[in-house]
Amino acid sequence: MTIIKKFLDQRAEGLAKERKAKLGDETEEDKNLTDDEFWGILKQFKQETRSGKKDASKILQEILGQYPVEKIKQFADRYTKLNK
Repeated sequence: MTIIKKFLDQRAEGLAKERKAKLGDETEEDKNLTDDEFWGILKQFKQETRSGKKDASKILQEILGQYPVEKIKQFADRYTKLNK
């Protein structure tokens, strides 16, 4: 139960930051990977791997190439924790 609470707290915090950014309260780009970005990367990866036109590792490299190094590290950490 505490894992779910921790996840929901992080999600609420992420949503609050995104709302502030949309309203212009934060002028500096957030260096943390948001939940929406994380799930968007996974969704895009699954869609492109289903086509079977490219190697999965090349697809992931292309997708993650759009993000800064810090966000890529955060994605890798979250993905590892998700698949434990």
